[in-house]
Amino acid sequence: MTWSNRNQNNTTNYQHPNESNLWELHKAMGYDPQGNPIIRIDDTSLQHTSKDRAKVSGYEIVFFNTFQFDKEDDVWDEFTTAGGTSTHDPNARECHLIVDGSIPGAKVIRQTKNVQRYIPGRTTEASFAVVFGHNEDPGIVKRFGVYDENNGLFVEVIGNTIALVIRSDANGSIVEKRIPQAEWNQDVLNGTGRTGITLNLAMRQIILFEYEWYGAGVAELKFVKEIHIIAVNNEVKELLYIIEKGYDKEIKLFTINESSKNNQVFDFYIQDESKANSKFATVQKYLYEPNAAIMKSGAFNLISDSYKLEKLHPNSHLYTSHTRIDFPGRVFKVMKVLPYNKRVIKSELSLKKINISTRNFPESIQIIKKRYKIKDGGEKYVFFTTDFLNKKLLIFTEKA
Repeated sequence: MTWSNRNQNNTTNYQHPNESNLWELHKAMGYDPQGNPIIRIDDTSLQHTSKDRAKVSGYEIVFFNTFQFDKEDDVWDEFTTAGGTSTHDPNARECHLIVDGSIPGAKVIRQTKNVQRYIPGRTTEASFAVVFGHNEDPGIVKRFGVYDENNGLFVEVIGNTIALVIRSDANGSIVEKRIPQAEWNQDVLNGTGRTGITLNLAMRQIILFEYEWYGAGVAELKFVKEIHIIAVNNEVKELLYIIEKGYDKEIKLFTINESSKNNQVFDFYIQDESKANSKFATVQKYLYEPNAAIMKSGAFNLISDSYKLEKLHPNSHLYTSHTRIDFPGRVFKVMKVLPYNKRVIKSELSLKKINISTRNFPESIQIIKKRYKIKDGGEKYVFFTTDFLNKKLLIFTEKA
């Protein structure tokens, strides 16, 4: 190693002493935010997170089940249509989900009643034991993971092909990024990868998701003073950070949604969200949907508290009131509310031109539109959602 190589990463005024017995030590050195030299210490015997942080804190189990005696309906919801069945196998201690490929729209969905919430700043792991089956009808889609109709991570199997999918509505509309098996970056599991293993979908698989998220990125940046979330026509375009060396006070978050009609602004300190409390109610005369910038900010309780609105459900992020107020988002007048069932959808929506949205709902917009042949457009808006009583609803509205 030469002197110049040793100093390539020395970007401060500090000078390493030119002693050969210290060269290995110099390679282990880093610098703190003030430019002072420090020693990087990492125990290579520890497991590391997906962001390469050492796992040093204790873990907490937030959900666990085995299907030992039954389908555990006290913690799982189930939704089936004609041609879809779910049965419990007491010997294997598992649930079998089966759909008849000859029946259009056949479906079976099982999801936990409680949302598995992420704790900011910590790694979350979710593990599953799954048998996908083999040589299945290519029209049958199988998915499992940590996700809902708007966001999450899941494995998707169609026929004998498998992909990892990341779903997000952070920009106001649902976007899915699919990573097919051929593009997996550690091992494609077709016998040619570093392990030599070939994935067999007919065998039981134990699959683990591990993910971390740091909100707007505050945990990764030092001295953040302000965060600005900028949306244009209800689509987030920019995320800006204001950093001031040595700043250690509360971080203020600014949101703005710009449009030709007006600019909707909502500003707050990040700690305000944790102090706010939402009240819950059934659907009233008016319905409110925050703009994309506010949705990105995560101020779901604070927006309710600030505007004295009641929420429909902790995870639906729709708000309601008896009287109309000015609100930074879309405002709708409620025409009627109906329970979610096949008969209602067919009579009210099938073959019609209407705008539909889903919030905290087990089916995606794409599936609903395809099954009932609904076309986008018109003056009416229907929200498929869940209220705080865990009832699935159709809320018929028009813009107020």
